[in-house]
Amino acid sequence: SLLADFGGANPYPDWSAERLLAAAAEQSTGGRGEFSYSNTGAAVLGYALASATGEDYPDLLRARVLAPLGLTATTVATSGSELPTGRVHAAGYAGLARDPWLSTGYAPAGSGVWSTTTDMARLLRAVIDGSAPGVDAVTPTTRIGDDERIGVGWVTSEIDWREITGHTGASGGVSWWVGCALGRSRGR
Repeated sequence: SLLADFGGANPYPDWSAERLLAAAAEQSTGGRGEFSYSNTGAAVLGYALASATGEDYPDLLRARVLAPLGLTATTVATSGSELPTGRVHAAGYAGLARDPWLSTGYAPAGSGVWSTTTDMARLLRAVIDGSAPGVDAVTPTTRIGDDERIGVGWVTSEIDWREITGHTGASGGVSWWVGCALGRSRGR
């Protein structure tokens, strides 16, 4: 973690799906407690879905979400040779280059996922109009704060008396947010 935070290194270079699942199996949840977002939890969910279909996670995402929505510029890179040309190169402290976060184990949590604003706009349009595969994932099921609820990865927040549904992330010096006001045909 320190190498990733200060040195710009990839924190997940040796995390295979098998290593991730073995580490997750050793965790004790201690029962229901306070909400805490977990990259490990998101990755385990992705592998559970992939396992149920017999596909690997990047292929599952391509077949079930990216291709049906025409998200042709979105990819899941698990190695340097799969990185898209023209991608954003992150810079950290003093402008030093940061390594891209690539990992087969953490791919379902967003490691190695690269996209464009055009593809994210298509995704938001499909979420807003209800045509996105798995769109029920945006439906909040659990309260996680005074003004926030979560579905399957999508957080719904009350901001200025409006409900905004979205997700945020950060990896290796790059951060993003995508969200929309469901029922109002607006997204960012």
